[in-house]
Amino acid sequence: MTAPIATLPDAFSALEQIGNAARRGGIALFLDFDGTLAPIVNRPEDAALAEGLFGILSGLGEHMPLAVVSGRDLDDVKGRVGIDGLFYAGSHGFTIEGPDGFSERYGDAYMADLDRIEEKVSAIAAEFGNVCAERKSHALAIHFREAPADTEDRLAGRLAPLFSNEQRLKLHGGKKIFEIRPDFEWHKGCAVRRMLEVLSGSRTELIPVFIGDDLTDEQAFEEISDDGICIVVGSDQRETHAGYRLDDVPAVRDFLSRILERTSAP
Repeated sequence: MTAPIATLPDAFSALEQIGNAARRGGIALFLDFDGTLAPIVNRPEDAALAEGLFGILSGLGEHMPLAVVSGRDLDDVKGRVGIDGLFYAGSHGFTIEGPDGFSERYGDAYMADLDRIEEKVSAIAAEFGNVCAERKSHALAIHFREAPADTEDRLAGRLAPLFSNEQRLKLHGGKKIFEIRPDFEWHKGCAVRRMLEVLSGSRTELIPVFIGDDLTDEQAFEEISDDGICIVVGSDQRETHAGYRLDDVPAVRDFLSRILERTSAP
């Protein structure tokens, strides 16, 4: 079941429920990076944690399982967050690392397929002004945030023929980005469920809480909506599987700070 983001209740209305569960050690917190922990910027390489979040995340990580789940490559997002002892899922969950040496990878069999199509995608991106192609470990990204407003439709039209008979890769849309990823059933929601399985060995009755802003986060919302709390960042009319919303990155920071206060209180 979905609803427009703007119609959802503010996540602060669920703060008492989340805070009480966190104090009992019953929360596992999953966070997107871009647009959730870091403001959206025109150039992906310029993204950084919002001011104050390093300390907040470090504190939360001492009290509960915490994971950053990003479309960025694993090493990229780990470097931008910079906190040891957390779970990190990169490439939309295709690579996962966590405490005690936990490490898993999915989709490696599709790397040759990305190699096969990379040159064609880069050539198409070069036809447009202010569009760039980026090779990630498990994806090809085409960024057009700085391009003219009509670029998305024209770019989609140029990319579509590459996938008319493609059996191994799939084209996905996002916020000012297209991504080409392995075409098999693995995504952020699968990665979240896998991390919960790992955590269940040491903790019981964990409530997953996922906060994210992008279309790829919807798969995580859908995966845990029955047994977790899903919070989307934004205020537009897009349909979402989330049950709560926060307006923007500063609101996320304030919300996480309030959870930390409740968790740390004597």
